[in-house]
Amino acid sequence: MNDFSKIRRLFTEIVGALESQKLLNYLGLKQIHNIQGRTRKGIDLFGNPFQQYSDEYAEWKEKRGLPANVVNLTLHDIDGMMHQIDHVLSPDLKSVEIQILDPSKRKLASYHDQTGAGKSRVIRRFWGVSEEDQKGLGEIVEHDLELLLQRLSD
Repeated sequence: MNDFSKIRRLFTEIVGALESQKLLNYLGLKQIHNIQGRTRKGIDLFGNPFQQYSDEYAEWKEKRGLPANVVNLTLHDIDGMMHQIDHVLSPDLKSVEIQILDPSKRKLASYHDQTGAGKSRVIRRFWGVSEEDQKGLGEIVEHDLELLLQRLSD
């Protein structure tokens, strides 16, 4: 293999890695948007409304000027659990993981999503990829592949 072939192969690998990184970042951001968007609307992973807050907790929120009529798992708009969601690419640029980086917010999220929050241990499943999310993410990947194939055929 001559030097030009080596450089060409290396350049192709770099471009491929950059395209992969770009797509994975986009998919990660899109899924964060999906989770935050449906949660803000009070909708769970399966498209159902969240169970209402207990009367005691709703009263507590209202006394602090916070809305209690929509269950959206948001206590603080700026520093709350929903704004601690981020994504991390794997070192090999083959996958992306959505996670809550702040350990205390991650623990709070597990209460809401897995073990149950509050005295009555209510589970409100907000974390994950819904069927609708899968469809939307799949369309993004499909579109990206179509663009790549189009560039290769030009």
